[in-house]
Amino acid sequence: MDTEILPTESSHAHSTDQEMLARELAVVERKSQLHANLILGLSFVALYALALSQLDRVPDRYYGFIHAVILALVTWFMASALSIHYGFYHRALKYVHVIVQVSVVSFLLMVTAAIMGAEFALSSSVPLFYVVVIGITSLTMNPKLCLLVGGLAAG
Repeated sequence: MDTEILPTESSHAHSTDQEMLARELAVVERKSQLHANLILGLSFVALYALALSQLDRVPDRYYGFIHAVILALVTWFMASALSIHYGFYHRALKYVHVIVQVSVVSFLLMVTAAIMGAEFALSSSVPLFYVVVIGITSLTMNPKLCLLVGGLAAG
């Protein structure tokens, strides 16, 4: 005699709660990635304004490079924010965004060190962007992502 085990009402409610929690976490993740890209894009605009005030200290051969890098970074972060805002978002993009965000900070730190010297680079505002990236990533409530960012920033 075959007996069929039917799900109980409590197991169905538990499953529904888990699905609702997963949907809510996905919304939080999407919003945090949107805000991270907006903050970093606007931060690079502010950094560019600061750099313009310091261009007299930078050799002429770096002007074009600085303008191109800042334009590319602001374009990347704002395009990412707009794509997320208009609904194009896949959960794997959070890892791409985090790797790009940490790599950009490391790249800017190396460029600043090459142009102005290591002492200036380490005392500038560039290393503070690691704190911004790590802090914004923590808003996703995803421990794996936070560990990835911390490891990339530390290493």
